[in-house]
Amino acid sequence: MSNTSVFDQCTIKTPARACFLFQHWDGESVVYNNMSGETHLLEQNSAELLSSIQEQPLSYQSLLNRLTAASSDISCEEIANYLDNTLAHFQELNLVDLESEPANSN
Repeated sequence: MSNTSVFDQCTIKTPARACFLFQHWDGESVVYNNMSGETHLLEQNSAELLSSIQEQPLSYQSLLNRLTAASSDISCEEIANYLDNTLAHFQELNLVDLESEPANSN
């Protein structure tokens, strides 16, 4: 894949002091953000992604690898586009923060 994501050199994490509460049903979820008092409707995959980020800050590549491993019937490009769009949406909703990774991290 030759496309570089704006998130590629970042660790994605939830804001400090944020605690998200999830409720799931029929392929959808709602997440309550204690910091803003807002509740958001998310599709199941997005909610699982946010839950993973809440458990532990993850690099973009780690998130991409997780999604790719779980989605054998979807192209890598489609998965990367989905991840980019989902992370951008999370940013708009103030559900994630980005932390730049050192250029030579392993």
